[in-house]
Amino acid sequence: MTKKSSIKVFELQEEFNIEHVRATGIIEQLLKLEYISKDGTIFIEKINKLKSKAGKYSRDLFFFKAIEIIKEYDEVSSALLQRKLSIGYARAARLIDQLEEEGLIDKAKGSKPRKVL
Repeated sequence: MTKKSSIKVFELQEEFNIEHVRATGIIEQLLKLEYISKDGTIFIEKINKLKSKAGKYSRDLFFFKAIEIIKEYDEVSSALLQRKLSIGYARAARLIDQLEEEGLIDKAKGSKPRKVL
C-alpha cells in the first residue's frame, strides 16, 4: 500500500468547498470502507481499482464489499445487497449491474436472483 498524504478535514473542506460535518462524514466513510487508514494513509491501489476503462470513477464504493458478500451465496439479488449493505434499491441495482459487467454474476432472467459465477 502506498502512503501518498494524510487526509485532514479542513483540507477536504477547502478543496471541495463543503461543511465540516460533511467532510468529517466523508472521511469516516472512507475509513469504514478501508480506502484510508486511521493514520491518514491513502490506499491508492484500492481507489484506482474503482476506475473504469475510460479512467472515470464509475464503480460504487461498496463494489468490493458486494463482492465479499456474493462469495457467500450461490445466488444474489438487489434485495440481498440492500439488506447486507444497508442501502437503497437503486444503489443495489447499480451494484448488480456492475457485478454483471465484471462477469461475477449471471445475466438477468426476469425477477429471479442472479447466479454467482
